[in-house]
Amino acid sequence: MQPSVASLPKPPLDALERELTVLRMLRVEVEQFRPGLLPDHGTDGWRSSAAERYAERLDELRLALAGAERLLLDAEAGLVRRLEHVRQEAGEMWTG
Repeated sequence: MQPSVASLPKPPLDALERELTVLRMLRVEVEQFRPGLLPDHGTDGWRSSAAERYAERLDELRLALAGAERLLLDAEAGLVRRLEHVRQEAGEMWTG
């Protein structure tokens, strides 16, 4: 079970913003490297057991990379929510 946003310790706003920037840079880097890791063309014309194993591993790599990208997007969304929450609390401190 994940803790609620409100129950997490309150890091400084600038630290959260730096973490979000780094996370976004990592996500962009993964997106940029994907084409070099996974060929765009299929392996339909390949006819050997080695080619079949390679094609299977390529599919596994595609799935793993897609999962990693999904986790990065989820982490980014969670960090954005956390940052919004801290900003809102900081604003209430100044107005409350």
